[in-house]
Amino acid sequence: MTDRPFGIRAERRLYLQDNFFQINKTSIEDRAYFLFSDMLVFAKRKSSSSLLYKGHIILERAKIRLLSKEEVTGENHCIEIISSFQGVDSLNTTFMASPTAHIMKTSSENEQLKWKYYLESIVAKIDQMAMQQKVNGGKLTPPNSVRRPGTSLSNESASSVTL
Repeated sequence: MTDRPFGIRAERRLYLQDNFFQINKTSIEDRAYFLFSDMLVFAKRKSSSSLLYKGHIILERAKIRLLSKEEVTGENHCIEIISSFQGVDSLNTTFMASPTAHIMKTSSENEQLKWKYYLESIVAKIDQMAMQQKVNGGKLTPPNSVRRPGTSLSNESASSVTL
């Protein structure tokens, strides 16, 4: 993919990818969509083997909803994604801008429901991690970690006890 402004991160995972339509106020455009563990990326197909980056949506605190045919001038199987964040991921930072709405038209009702499920699951996971980080004072603790709040680390100095 050319002209992408976001970097590769070890924790970023690809969940889904497919070709759908992006619906704007004035046009409907063919796009390749890539759903990662923290963002939705969309690109224009330049040729059979190359893509041109067109944009991405940060999924933190995003709102996902299915749109009726009447809401999208007769188009079926549409999903609206409203993101609180938009910007450029560079060196693990994101430029903030106002909320944006993005409408994608999937190929079928099954695809629409599948993408809605994955989008909502990823948003919930991101929100849960943000809440966990807040509770842990900015430190991330894996959910299945044996370390629990109130316990000490093994490398902390321990006093020996003799009986």
